[in-house]
Amino acid sequence: MVLLAALAFMSAGCDKLKSRDQLNKGIQAYRNARYNDAVEFFKNSVALDKTNINGRRYLATAYMSQYIPGADSPDNNRMAKAAKDEFLNVLNDNPKDTLALASLASLASLSLDIRRGPAE
Repeated sequence: MVLLAALAFMSAGCDKLKSRDQLNKGIQAYRNARYNDAVEFFKNSVALDKTNINGRRYLATAYMSQYIPGADSPDNNRMAKAAKDEFLNVLNDNPKDTLALASLASLASLSLDIRRGPAE
């Protein structure tokens, strides 16, 4: 029983390290404007550690970076919705997250300035 508990603890710690590694790779991809790659790294990071708030913020930001205001296409609308949903996930866990609030407001502003669209 103790061995199982120790293995579970080590696995959780290992997942957090893997999550941090995926986060760092995502940041590097994002800085190099490889947003699709960044999204995948950030998704992996969050999947490995559900409490990784930075992974969620970066994931939302990577989606938002791919959104083009005024371009009415299914892919573009999906990017806006994905960004909105991820920022809302951040706010669900931390309602006072000012970065997520500001980013969500910015996304809504971009969408509303052009048309009533995905950020509604």
